[in-house]
Amino acid sequence: QRSYVNSLQINDTIYVPQYKNALENKVALKVYESLGFKVIGIDTTYTSDYGGGALHCLTKTYPSFK
Repeated sequence: QRSYVNSLQINDTIYVPQYKNALENKVALKVYESLGFKVIGIDTTYTSDYGGGALHCLTKTYPSFK
């Protein structure tokens, strides 16, 4: 499911998922900016729609080192 809260924060920068809806994307970026973050939007439409998740989901797992 698409969500703008599935973002990734690194220090004072937040990477925000973006989808194929320009108005919703703009609103989501403004919300994070209003909280004082440097904001970078990244298109995650494909990974979100096909089971890979958005930014937080994509970065929270680590490969097995067996």
